[in-house]
Amino acid sequence: MITIIHPGLLTTVQGPPRHNVQAYGVSPGGAQDLQAFRIGNWLVGNEDDCPALEITLIGPTLRFEYAALISITGALCKITRKSQAHRYSSSTLTPWSPVLVDAGDILIFGDMPRGFRTYLCVRGGIHVAPVLRGFGTDLKNGFGGHQGRALQKGDVISLNVSTAPVHSANPEPQRATYRRVPPRFGRDAGSWSVSLWHPWYPNLGDSVLWLPYDSVAPNFKGPAASQRQNNIPSCAQDLVNPLDQPCKVLPASDRQGLRITPIVPLPCRKVEPACSPDTSQTQSHVARAAPWESNSTGVCFGLIQLPPDGNPVVLLADHQASGGYPILGVVASVSRSHLSQLRPGDKVTFRRITLAAAQKALIAQEESLRYLRLQLTHKLASLGLRDNDYFANS
Repeated sequence: MITIIHPGLLTTVQGPPRHNVQAYGVSPGGAQDLQAFRIGNWLVGNEDDCPALEITLIGPTLRFEYAALISITGALCKITRKSQAHRYSSSTLTPWSPVLVDAGDILIFGDMPRGFRTYLCVRGGIHVAPVLRGFGTDLKNGFGGHQGRALQKGDVISLNVSTAPVHSANPEPQRATYRRVPPRFGRDAGSWSVSLWHPWYPNLGDSVLWLPYDSVAPNFKGPAASQRQNNIPSCAQDLVNPLDQPCKVLPASDRQGLRITPIVPLPCRKVEPACSPDTSQTQSHVARAAPWESNSTGVCFGLIQLPPDGNPVVLLADHQASGGYPILGVVASVSRSHLSQLRPGDKVTFRRITLAAAQKALIAQEESLRYLRLQLTHKLASLGLRDNDYFANS
């Protein structure tokens, strides 16, 4: 179990996105940075769909009631451990590495100098009930995760398996079901970490790759697709250009969308309503749409919309099920982690690529991730951490 001493800015239980739920008006949700989330689970020997804690910008303070095998990935931040077995002496944990914590240990997450989200994964995963076949917290609708909300002071989070090392520094008996960790693993864990300088994880200084609407429109189906580009007013056509120059992230960004604006604002004429007050309705008594509106259609992670204020919005994990704003394009899936780690005030550049180039980059990234997982499997096995070496005790 994990007790929340201080919740931080926004700490939630997240898992993989929910699938096949947008038709019911539900956001897919889930972890924003899927790469950090997946790698964190691999580091502790989990499958890549085990629920974990997503920590935003200002970290929490947590106490582990039982020993556990954990990993911390995503944005880099200072993690201080106060060990009960050593009279609460302080030490710094290594991120992107499997780490053994003992019963009573307190973890203090500091601020994140760069990046926006950190993930805490535990061997066995966080124990929460699935809702709509997903474990993620839907903050807007109040379901999933831990009671459908962000963690608060005093909350107690259960673990599917509390991993206790055989020779734990804390001799107190473990009352929860646990799996043994070989002594050699305890000596070597934390002495190595996954390097961030690999093609499977983005450098925040790189450009975000995106595909303009005209390069992906032929793949869209339905009447809304043929109408959408025609409904973009001339002002919106002019605003496609800011994505090719440096932008900054606005404070209004959240888990639903990343709101950006050009660092150097471009002139843009005011868009007048399409219909006057005297003719606000057609003969069929249906209100005519303004130039900024079109028929609503399904949206996805990374879709770039253009609201009337002229500041593009890049949709993130908690995006709405459908939208009617004009579409400028979509961010390539290979840049998803990059988007998830941008914070208000960050500068970001967008670089156009073709659909074929985006697919090629995603395939290369997934191949690198598969190779990384294979390496981690062999590394953990060399330390004695195999599924066959584990057994449950009551």
